[in-house]
Amino acid sequence: FSDTLDNLMNRYKIKKLDLLKIDTEGYEYEVLKGAINSLKKHKIKHVMLEKQLSNMYLNYSFEKIEKFLYKNDFIHIKTFRFPLALFEDRIYTLKKK
Repeated sequence: FSDTLDNLMNRYKIKKLDLLKIDTEGYEYEVLKGAINSLKKHKIKHVMLEKQLSNMYLNYSFEKIEKFLYKNDFIHIKTFRFPLALFEDRIYTLKKK
């Protein structure tokens, strides 16, 4: 069973999220699309996700993920790199208005 973040936030009456951590093995873009209403309404303040540095996932495009975040008023604020790892963690925050 799977559901979108928008549906879960509505079902459980979650008004705001301080941090959305996404670690879905190449499906980050799909998770973000399932949170589009929450993102557009600025219900999510920060997003943390992995950027894959290898070609391990089919149809994975970090550029598409980042473009989606930028389009929805997020900016990149921090990157965490790990020695020998084939990924890095990135944090995005909602732009101040």
